[in-house]
Amino acid sequence: MSGTGVSQDLRFWDIERQVAGIISYPFNRSSRVELGLGYRTIDFQSEVETQIYDLNTGAVISDVTTRGPADTLPSINLVEGLAATAFDNSIFGGTSPIAGQRYRIELAPVTGDLQYVGVLADLRRYQRLFGPLTLAGRAMHYGRYGRDSDTDRISALFIGYPWMVRGYDSQSFSPNECGEGAATTARRSSNCSAAVRRWGTSELRMALFGPIGLFPSRALPPVEVAGFYDAGIAWYDALQPRFLGGPRTGVSSYGSTFRINLLGFAIAEFSLVHPNQRPLKGMYWQFALEPGSRPRPNPAPAA
Repeated sequence: MSGTGVSQDLRFWDIERQVAGIISYPFNRSSRVELGLGYRTIDFQSEVETQIYDLNTGAVISDVTTRGPADTLPSINLVEGLAATAFDNSIFGGTSPIAGQRYRIELAPVTGDLQYVGVLADLRRYQRLFGPLTLAGRAMHYGRYGRDSDTDRISALFIGYPWMVRGYDSQSFSPNECGEGAATTARRSSNCSAAVRRWGTSELRMALFGPIGLFPSRALPPVEVAGFYDAGIAWYDALQPRFLGGPRTGVSSYGSTFRINLLGFAIAEFSLVHPNQRPLKGMYWQFALEPGSRPRPNPAPAA
């Protein structure tokens, strides 16, 4: 065999710059209101690397990188507002909250080159049962509404993060699960994963080590085990869920998780998860790293 071969790599990224301010007025130690205003700009860049190599020896004959098609995309300029009310009287147990509740209701209007309103309703409840056992639940709705709510000019919302519906992270899908082109469709395919607007989870947690653990010890870092069930459903205006008359179905998963406090800097979570809507995928391990301090309720943090 003789001759040359050609390989091309397309790399795409966006660059975001943002300035914003938020003011918060606390009514007491548990509840507050927030108002915010900011400006964000998004630029797009890409490049194409073309390599020509010898088929006999594998040696690279030519390696040229040129500007890609995304460089011609116009920048997106946005003015972002925020109005929210939040409540949090939960008690943190070293790896996760063990009692109390938290909620956040938020409206985030966006104007400029795109126009939509982000709507968030996030409720979390932690019920102490007995000893080191806690029953935790979370119900969350997040969506973009308005003229540009389904635009392809910004990233789609995603349900498959480890802190949302476990078992559907985009990197865990193989081509035979989603069909040809799964790498580019994993965020929109109903068989792979989906951008999300509704989600819920429940956990039965038990602290093993730490001051309130099954084996109390102040010398060991807090450690927790839990069984969980996650469920979520996502939709676009053109692809409605079944309860609104469309064809879209939800996804769910169950399993067990193990959390450990890494000296207060982070919480490491190892989950053995079974995704129910992936018939070709059995149980597998998933890893997540969360901030050590409790984040405010929003679409990202774990329950």
